Amino acid sequence: MNRLSSAEIKNRLELFVELLHCNGTMYLWQYNSMGTLIKSNAPHIIFDTIIRSSKILDQALDYSKENTKPLICSVDLGMIWAMVFQFSEDNNLEYMYVMGPVFTTEISQESLDKYINNPKIRASWRPTFEEYLRQIPLVPATNFVKYVLQLHYCISDTHIKPSDITYDYDINQSPAMVNDDSETGGFNYAKIWSQENSVLDFIRKGDIYSKHKIPNASNIIQSIHPMTRVSLENAKQNATIFVGLCIRATVDGGISPEKAYLKGQQYLDDITNAKTFADILSIANIMYDDFLFMVHNHKYEGMQYSPEIQSCVDYIESHPGDSLSISTLATKIGYTDYYLSRKFKKEVGMSINSYIKKARISQACYLLVSTDMDIQDICDQLKFGDRSFFSKVFKKETGTSPAKFRAEHKRQL
Repeated sequence: MNRLSSAEIKNRLELFVELLHCNGTMYLWQYNSMGTLIKSNAPHIIFDTIIRSSKILDQALDYSKENTKPLICSVDLGMIWAMVFQFSEDNNLEYMYVMGPVFTTEISQESLDKYINNPKIRASWRPTFEEYLRQIPLVPATNFVKYVLQLHYCISDTHIKPSDITYDYDINQSPAMVNDDSETGGFNYAKIWSQENSVLDFIRKGDIYSKHKIPNASNIIQSIHPMTRVSLENAKQNATIFVGLCIRATVDGGISPEKAYLKGQQYLDDITNAKTFADILSIANIMYDDFLFMVHNHKYEGMQYSPEIQSCVDYIESHPGDSLSISTLATKIGYTDYYLSRKFKKEVGMSINSYIKKARISQACYLLVSTDMDIQDICDQLKFGDRSFFSKVFKKETGTSPAKFRAEHKRQL
């Protein structure tokens, strides 16, 4: 393979950055083999400071000593960076191109506040720092991976697949933690079940800080059925099941079913179009992080309410099938009906009855897709009473009937 000249790479990169800017701002940084910043199109240097303090710049340079394919890393707040490497004819690193940072899901104000209120950050600097963080582009994870592949091609003139990218949590990943068991045909299914539930529990909790303690999503899928023993179609089925489990864990974490299923559909489409086992595993890893940060940010957003109103919200969402009323909730927190109604609407932006209805519709969506309950039974369980009234309310909230919602989403999963 003929290597591209410096002039050719420069021209390609200029075109690449120009095309990126058609879809919004994207920062590109060039470092030499010693980690010295050569140039960047970023208007300020703060993100270079962030990437250095996180140590992933050094990590990427060490990675490049034995690897030539791109690396994607994440740091605090879910900021994502990609590293693509340019090598000389004698295979020594010449330059490292860093793209980012980006967010793959929206960041809540609570998360921003927690991050910038770090004692190490001067109070006078925090407003400016927050403004810089708000300038970080929001890019769907699948799109960002495509940009990484394009950047790699610009530099190396080589096409690679998403599965060729390494993720920071894969670098020191231990072998699959599933031991052979002769009585179960070579698999310890109890351990598989335990690991799978651990992975899903991190999504339910939105725990982005302890994810390193468990095997990544691709290891879970591989441990269920080693890829050498199943067809590509079976692998797609396994991955589709895993996406479905993650969607439900996301709903358990407080995300509305509609939002979770819409997000999941993007990854189901990617899995359907995957050409190799490795592509499927790559998609699973990206999808898992996407859902994890979605729940994390949702939980921080929920902390914007006062303790009393948050208590009402939590009770409504955890008891959608109860006979809920303003009086019941007011009694629980020691408010009068009138005061609670006014305070709830002021903080939440809707009346208590509207919120109860919304919570019940969300639970109905979950039951329609995750169970085979009769629609009338769901209607009765959630205290809608008349089925025609339930259908009317459901369609107003979701845009479709309960039966069509079930058929559409069960077909997807």
